[in-house]
Amino acid sequence: MSNSLHHRPQTTNGSAGARPIVPVDSFDYKGKRPPFTQEMLFARFKYHAWSVLIHVVFAAVYIAIIAEGFRILIPTLAQRLYKLPGLGFLKDYEATYKLDVAICMALFMMLAVLYLWHRLVEKWLGTTDSLYTPHYDDEGWSHRHHMMLLWTLGTVVLGCDTYLFYTSIVSLTWGDSEFSFTSFIATLAYLAILVFVSYISVILRKDAFPKEKSNVYP
Repeated sequence: MSNSLHHRPQTTNGSAGARPIVPVDSFDYKGKRPPFTQEMLFARFKYHAWSVLIHVVFAAVYIAIIAEGFRILIPTLAQRLYKLPGLGFLKDYEATYKLDVAICMALFMMLAVLYLWHRLVEKWLGTTDSLYTPHYDDEGWSHRHHMMLLWTLGTVVLGCDTYLFYTSIVSLTWGDSEFSFTSFIATLAYLAILVFVSYISVILRKDAFPKEKSNVYP
């Protein structure tokens, strides 16, 4: 029987159970990026247009709600920015006079939430590797540690984001009520929208930027 029938694929680190290295000639483009086409140009336009739309529209709503959640949970964050060292000039402008620390925290939270949801949805849809698969990427990063960091950070940040949103909605609609069923449903709808937005972003990015054929993570 020919050797090709008994050939065992190489692995990234030579150990059993590691991710197999697929021969380069098995890929459509011989390990190179696909040729740039008019369809790809249109796909990139759609992806960037979607990204701008989401960041602008989402930011306007998100920052207002999450900033209120920060103010409720941590009253110190309601401090005006112009009171901070070096930012006194903000007091002289009507557009910046009312800005507080909570808005800045909400902005950073938004960037983290959008990135983490995108990455988690991308990994959920695109990877079949076990968390304990002992292979490494081209930079020598451990896949296992990378994934553990991603899921841990995602759980903490997204959990805090959900609680901030719920707290803000309860305060804005029911005052000091500890539980509100309508606010709970609104929070679930908010999470669903975030997942949907991330899902669409992953699909559009996949079409706009086909990955270079690689045999290692990511």
